[in-house]
Amino acid sequence: MLALRGGIRAGWPLSKMAPTKFPLPANFFRCPMLTPAEKAEYLHTASENAIDLVAHCIMDATGPLQWTLESASTDINIYTSNDPTLPSHVLCYAGVVEVKASVDEVAALFQTHTTDLYKEFRRRFASDLLDGHNLYTLARPTETHPLKAVNIKWTVNEMPGGGLLSNRDWCFLEFDQNGRRGWVRAVYSTELRCCPDLQASLGVVRGTFFRSGHVFVESDRPGYLRGTLLFQANMNGGFQKGLIPSWVVKAGVRRRIRGISDIHTFLRESRLSQGPLIGAWDFVDKATRQRCYLCSKKFGPLLRKAWCRKCGEVVCHSCSSKWTLSMSDTPVRACSACALGLVAPHTFAMDAVKSAPAAMVPPHLLRRDGSTDKPLRQTIGDPHMPRGVPSTHSQPTYRQPLASRIEFYDIGSQHKRANNRKKQQLLQSVGFEEGALYSTQGPIVLEDARFHERDHTARDDFWNS
Repeated sequence: MLALRGGIRAGWPLSKMAPTKFPLPANFFRCPMLTPAEKAEYLHTASENAIDLVAHCIMDATGPLQWTLESASTDINIYTSNDPTLPSHVLCYAGVVEVKASVDEVAALFQTHTTDLYKEFRRRFASDLLDGHNLYTLARPTETHPLKAVNIKWTVNEMPGGGLLSNRDWCFLEFDQNGRRGWVRAVYSTELRCCPDLQASLGVVRGTFFRSGHVFVESDRPGYLRGTLLFQANMNGGFQKGLIPSWVVKAGVRRRIRGISDIHTFLRESRLSQGPLIGAWDFVDKATRQRCYLCSKKFGPLLRKAWCRKCGEVVCHSCSSKWTLSMSDTPVRACSACALGLVAPHTFAMDAVKSAPAAMVPPHLLRRDGSTDKPLRQTIGDPHMPRGVPSTHSQPTYRQPLASRIEFYDIGSQHKRANNRKKQQLLQSVGFEEGALYSTQGPIVLEDARFHERDHTARDDFWNS
C-alpha cells in the first residue's frame, strides 16, 4: 500500500469555537510555524509527488498502470485502472482531453493566490466546495515564475444525496509547476496534527488522495495540449465498509472527471475577459445587417439578431452564446469568432472553427458527420461576410480531438530502451530536469526557479472569503 506523502506533524489544538456551518472561522486551524527541516522535507516530497503523478498519467504500455478505455466522446476519453499497490476499493479514474491552448492559459485557470482567482477556480472546477483553508504556503508564485507554488490545504466537499451522505474533507499537499512544454498540479493527502480528523466535531469524513491532479503537455497537433485528470482516492466511511453501493460513488467520480471537458468553455471565458467590452455606441447598426455576420443566414422571425459585445457585429443566436466573464456581473453575449480567440474577430475563417471542439462550434456550421464542409459565402465583396475572408479557401474535415487509443506523449522511438528517455522527456516537459528536485539543504532549486528558505506561514485570507 502506498503510504501517505508526509507524516504527522506536531501542531497546536484547534480553536475551541464550535462552528455550526461552513465556512469555518479564519482562526479555526492553529498551525505552528514549520522548522526549516520540515519545510524542506515537504518541498522535496511535493516534487516527488509531481514526478509520480506524471508517470502514472502515461496511458500507453510504457506507464506503470494498465489503463482501460471506459468511454469515449468528442470531448473526453475516460479510463479506469486497478493499481496493484493500493487497496482494491481505491478508485482509479482518468480523463483525457485535448484543448487548443497554451500552457500559460491552462495553468492560469487553476491559480488561487488571490481572492478573485480563487472565486473563479471554485466556480469552474469546485462548485461543490463548501470551504477551504490554506494551512501552509511553502513556495509562493513570483513575478518571474507566477505559476509555481507549493501549499498545504484543507478543503471540504459537499456530497450528493441531499444530506444522506456525510460530506468529505481533505488535507493535502498541493504542488503547481510549469515547464517549457507542460504543466502539472499534483494533489496528495498528508497528515497534520493541527488538521486532525473532524468527523466527531463537524460530521465530515476524511477522504484520502493517493495520487490525484492534472497534467498538461503538448499534443501531436500544433497549438494543442493534451490534458489528463487523474483521480486516485479513497472516500472512506460507508463507501469503504460497503454500506453504500459502489455505483453511487463511481457515478460521482465519473461526473467529476467529465468536468475537465468544460475547460474548453473556461478557456474561452478567459480569453473573452481580456480587454474591454464594446459599448452600445460602437455597435453596428442592426438595420444595416440583413444577414448574420458569420454564417450569412438571412435574419427573420425565426432567426433573431444579436450584438457581440466584443466586436460589436450583428450575429444570429446560433453563432453566439452568453458567457460568464470576470468584468461583468451578468452573462455577456459574444460571437463564436471572438470566443475562439481569433487575433481579429472580423477575420473569421473556417480553419478556426474546424480546430475547435464540436461543442464550441455553431451547430449549423457542422455536418452530421462532425465536419465543417458547409461552405461560407465565397465572395469578398459580399457585405454580409466577415472582412478578410478570401474568395476561396479549403474546406478541411473536422478532426476528432481524441482517438480511441490515446498515447500520452510520442517521442517517435520504437525501442524498449527508449522508455526511460521517454519518461525523462515527459518530466522535462513539465519543468523537471534530472536531479533538479527540491533540495533538502540550502536554497531550494527547481529547474530555473529559486525559492530561498523563508517563512510563509501566514494564512491567506482569500481561502475564507
